[in-house]
Amino acid sequence: MGKDILRKLERHYPGWAWKVEFPPGGQSGVVIIRHLDCDPRGKMGMIIKLQLIAADPALVMVERLAGEFLERYRLKRLGFRPELLDDRIMLFERADT
Repeated sequence: MGKDILRKLERHYPGWAWKVEFPPGGQSGVVIIRHLDCDPRGKMGMIIKLQLIAADPALVMVERLAGEFLERYRLKRLGFRPELLDDRIMLFERADT
């Protein structure tokens, strides 16, 4: 399932660095999707219940939520381009100081 989610994200939002993970133990019933270009430390992401993903075999919901995630951080749904991150990187650097 994780590979299917990652393939879907890479197909619809090429070039962005996505990470799909399941919490340890496998009993949590959720999947965590992280956007590593927004936050290389991997602290930002989305949590989606596995029940919702199981009810959506085409993973349309995952595609929609990932697009909304990109828009929330003012990133284009188009493929990755380094210049899209310039302002985002500045925000993270200021937050760390």
